[in-house]
Amino acid sequence: MCVFPSFVWAVRDFTLELKIGNEPITSDEYLESALTLKSGCSPQTEQYNLPRRCLRHFFAVRKCFVLPRPASPQNMRRMEELTEKDLESEFLEQANTFCCYIFDSADPKTVSGGRVITGTALGNLAEVYIEAIRSGKIPCLENAVVSLAKIQNVRAVEEALQFYMTEMLSMAQLPMRPEELSDIHKIAEKKAVEVFISMSFNDNDQIYQQELMVQYLLTQNAQINSVYANVEYKFNSSSRFLFLSFVLGENL
Repeated sequence: MCVFPSFVWAVRDFTLELKIGNEPITSDEYLESALTLKSGCSPQTEQYNLPRRCLRHFFAVRKCFVLPRPASPQNMRRMEELTEKDLESEFLEQANTFCCYIFDSADPKTVSGGRVITGTALGNLAEVYIEAIRSGKIPCLENAVVSLAKIQNVRAVEEALQFYMTEMLSMAQLPMRPEELSDIHKIAEKKAVEVFISMSFNDNDQIYQQELMVQYLLTQNAQINSVYANVEYKFNSSSRFLFLSFVLGENL
């Protein structure tokens, strides 16, 4: 299974000339030159060749960008104060080329099955994978993806529930007719499910989405109490009983 993305090398504060001998070269050719293997089999040569061999083997697509210093030596001391117009034009040109490539040509990160992952998910995946290495276990990407799915989906359930409760509190203005409250519930629930789907990861069997539905039922009474705590109008005891009966049905 191929899991490695394209390799993009951005070299900052580049001061060398892009030349091999007297021949001008591109930044990509500079990268390929840097990855050239040395001949020989001494330990020093093997140590030199190993990272280069890995980069050449695992990353079929390689791209290089060289960025000069962004400002003069005097201005470099106060980079936090500089605006874009204070930066060197050559740096801005190279930075723009780099950004255009990332936005237009770089492939999104994916896992097995072609599932695209976000930056947050990629960070979580890296943490899980590195922790496996630190603990002395044999790192397994499939296991890391399973752990990532659990982290992402638990968070998605929590965020969706919080969104649902916030929507209910903001839209429900008691007193109101039961059918109006039912409509608000449907709207809030639909939006909350959309929040969950946008954040969930590899929930192919909808296990966590079903958990979300269960959580709706388990927290419904607490949500109703929150609604009552955040509206000015106070039902009398009989009206409140009818309201709870409508929402909770036979569970009351």
